[in-house]
Amino acid sequence: MSIKLQKDTEKSIAHHKTATSVGARFDGAFFSCRLEWQKPDHGFYSAVAREIGCLPAEILLIDDSSANVVGAKAPGWNAVHFRIVDDLGSLTQSLETGHHMV
Repeated sequence: MSIKLQKDTEKSIAHHKTATSVGARFDGAFFSCRLEWQKPDHGFYSAVAREIGCLPAEILLIDDSSANVVGAKAPGWNAVHFRIVDDLGSLTQSLETGHHMV
């Protein structure tokens, strides 16, 4: 499993996040300023899928915005709405059972 970071951000912040320990925790990073698309725009999901070489059904987005989750599901991504204040156990159970929260 490969884990990628996505952040809607400006170029200077994107460079900082890639160069620091935040970027080191992921296998790659997608920044809206580099993709020229932002979630929940369909172009964002197409660009990411194309770049990582996966079919939409092979991708899971975990996001704190319900609009981004809906946007990801439109082209066939798996998507889970999760916020830091939510129960991590619920997220884990959802991922294990395949019943993704909305």
